[in-house]
Amino acid sequence: MRKKRMAFFLVIFIVIQITGCSKTTLSTKKNDSVDNSSNASTSDPSSSASDAPTSELLSERLGIPEHYQAEYTSESGISVITVDADIIVPEVSSLSVYEALPRPLSDEEIQGFLDRHLEDIIWTDIETQAEYTGYGLAKKPMPGYDQYSLSIFNKDLFYTGGDYYHISLSYGLDSSGDLAWMPPSIQYEKSRYNISGEQECLPLENGQAAGCSISMEEALAFARKEVHALAPDYELTNYGQIPVRELPQNPQYYIFCFTRHIDGVPVNDCIYNGQLNNTYGYTSGLGSITVIVRDEGVCALTYENPYDLGRLVEAEVSLLPFESILEILENVGMLSIKHLELYEELEENIRAVYQIKLGYMAVRQSEDIGAYYYLPVWDFYATSTLFGGGGYAHGKDSPPILGSSFLTINAIDGTILDRNEGY
Repeated sequence: MRKKRMAFFLVIFIVIQITGCSKTTLSTKKNDSVDNSSNASTSDPSSSASDAPTSELLSERLGIPEHYQAEYTSESGISVITVDADIIVPEVSSLSVYEALPRPLSDEEIQGFLDRHLEDIIWTDIETQAEYTGYGLAKKPMPGYDQYSLSIFNKDLFYTGGDYYHISLSYGLDSSGDLAWMPPSIQYEKSRYNISGEQECLPLENGQAAGCSISMEEALAFARKEVHALAPDYELTNYGQIPVRELPQNPQYYIFCFTRHIDGVPVNDCIYNGQLNNTYGYTSGLGSITVIVRDEGVCALTYENPYDLGRLVEAEVSLLPFESILEILENVGMLSIKHLELYEELEENIRAVYQIKLGYMAVRQSEDIGAYYYLPVWDFYATSTLFGGGGYAHGKDSPPILGSSFLTINAIDGTILDRNEGY
């Protein structure tokens, strides 16, 4: 698989030399931690990060500024990548590669979560429509795997002006006892509005969610208490407020995304990438907990793909200089969107990069390895605009979606990683 990928990127490189694109670099802002004196490191971009002392911060060794601005435009002018982005780099001197071990929900996790959220109300089993009496997850044979699930609700309070309550727990196992098809997940909702599964984080307004009176710090305390009961080594990766959806017309509550942090370095979050693909393998969404908080406390939670941190595979790996990462953005990034110009109705094809972030991604390895590794990656978070005639006519009507990585680059060797497939 790896040889095929390398051959694929060689073809991309050749095509880039033929097609090309124009580039305008606007400005860069140096990282405060960089020494700008005559003694500052000016290493050759072709040298590896391991050539420098390990006590030096990554931002210094890799030549990473605080902010970067540029614009890349195709020959037609239809496809454009604009970059006006803060660059988020962990304050560490090195990154390593670890094994990630996907697993089903444990009995302790399930019982602990139920104990915290059942409350003193009557719950109904969605599958049987009978009153839930504490019997746990039910096993249901499915084609190729067994489904273990529990889905219970209470809507009586909703009809009297209160909240709708719902708890869902599920995972699948094949005949060998390995995870299969459906991702292990916990979903919880206690709200009059259908906000379960919401992942998008909009910026706060003056530091506060528009639909709440409590402060961000108070809301975070609610979220962190809930998350640490499930996963003590998960920490905050992103936060904001949820959008107002047309159908429920919900208030804008706080939303917090937590991922595992390894030696102080987060697993990068990316919305809508927590599902399984059609090969029964996991994607890059391993291990995310999203919590929505209102004034009274947690009102929705989604925990997908629990796993354990495995062995150290390789310590203090060499990373590409940031200059090399930007070259990949210019070349492969443009190629990844320019193909849409084949559609004659398309008039604007824009990716606006607003944040660049170095962190970890759980990457599926080849079949002979049969595992997931946490690899250092660069994520380019961007909004997307597709506009023109026909099916593109309303491309500017919807607000931009935040939290999606337009391009994910392996920080070790520069290969492009597909977050939908997990490799």
